[in-house]
Amino acid sequence: MAKIFLGCVLFIGLVALLGLGFEKMDESKSLGWPSIDGNLIEIEDRSVPMPVLNRFMPIAIPYAKYSYNVDGKEYIGEKNCGPCLSWVRRATFKYPEIEVPDSREILQKVREDGTAMTLSQALEATRDLIAHTHYKPIKVRYQPKHPEESVPDPDVLQGGKSLWYTALLLIGVGGLGLAALYFHGHVTEPVDDPSLSLEAALRAQQRRR
Repeated sequence: MAKIFLGCVLFIGLVALLGLGFEKMDESKSLGWPSIDGNLIEIEDRSVPMPVLNRFMPIAIPYAKYSYNVDGKEYIGEKNCGPCLSWVRRATFKYPEIEVPDSREILQKVREDGTAMTLSQALEATRDLIAHTHYKPIKVRYQPKHPEESVPDPDVLQGGKSLWYTALLLIGVGGLGLAALYFHGHVTEPVDDPSLSLEAALRAQQRRR
């Protein structure tokens, strides 16, 4: 059971390292692409649907959805990162800034006649405030010949640091753990030496007599 668990730990660490490699590939291939402002629609850490694994080692998959316009046409992009330990992700991820509209302007529109705000007007003002609240613009790089192909700025998902520390920790724990188990099994393995058998010991005792 321990070998299976440590094997899973090592495997996820290797997948995280592979994900880091893909992140670096995306960064390098998009260096020459033009950059424009985009809108961050959604950003979250999605959990892996493996309850048994998540009980001992919660894994998160960073995900972002964004939009951008090229020549008047809107495009929607999505970006996933490799598996990260949830607590490593929380320690290395800085949540994107949010732009909150000036509530005074919204309240002024609702209370144009200068009277006290009613409950329905308060609800309307709240809905307007939520509707106008959004993330600050992000940088998006897109392929000029194929504008639908794009990559958000690495600072959006910030997956590189999360993947690196996850891979370093899991490969270290999984690799060292498996090595320790195999070494322990080798040391404690019974030795098949005829000279150590009970019959050999009895014959040696009889000869001494």
